[in-house]
Amino acid sequence: MHIHGIQCGPLDVNSYILWNEENTDCVVIDPAETDPILAFMKAKNLKCTDILLTHGHFDHIAGVAGLKEIFDACIHMHKNDAHMLYDSNANLSFLLGLQVQPVQADVLLVDGDEVNTGSTFKVIYTPGHTPGSICYLLNNEKAIFTGDTLFRLGVGRADFPNSNADDLYASIKVKLFGLPGDYTLYPGHMRTTTLDFERSHNPFVRSYRGK
Repeated sequence: MHIHGIQCGPLDVNSYILWNEENTDCVVIDPAETDPILAFMKAKNLKCTDILLTHGHFDHIAGVAGLKEIFDACIHMHKNDAHMLYDSNANLSFLLGLQVQPVQADVLLVDGDEVNTGSTFKVIYTPGHTPGSICYLLNNEKAIFTGDTLFRLGVGRADFPNSNADDLYASIKVKLFGLPGDYTLYPGHMRTTTLDFERSHNPFVRSYRGK
């Protein structure tokens, strides 16, 4: 499988495009902006069948409506963040005076669900950054798409409305660090890392002692 990251949107989100050589279907994770994603897809002759969202903040969803309109792609996200696709207060777009075109999720996910797109993405519920933050585990690639839960030597912010630091660190320590073996981590910002590296070196997780 090919995994291509495009850094786009006003806050430099990592949007990921995944596809196999066997066909022209692709999956887009956290489309932050329509145009650069669409340009890459056109260059590769790809069509988007599924959109997987790690959470509902505006910088990760700004390109969703555009791709939905063009491809009628199926939108997947956790049920606790679904309202953020059409609520500017909840998705925080109002803070920058931005307008995100509202759209509805097609599939509401919960912990342990599997999204089958030709490849199987397992849903790991990791609340904290938002109440509905999730990670997607792609086992055949030993990859996890962590959104704004876990970064290289960092973690997602927990000072937004409806964020919860205790939940965030529990999600990381129990749900992610508790996984057996190592995985490549594809975060929502900054560069890729590995689960083993973050277990050993992430200073925020190592030092957090709770409120």
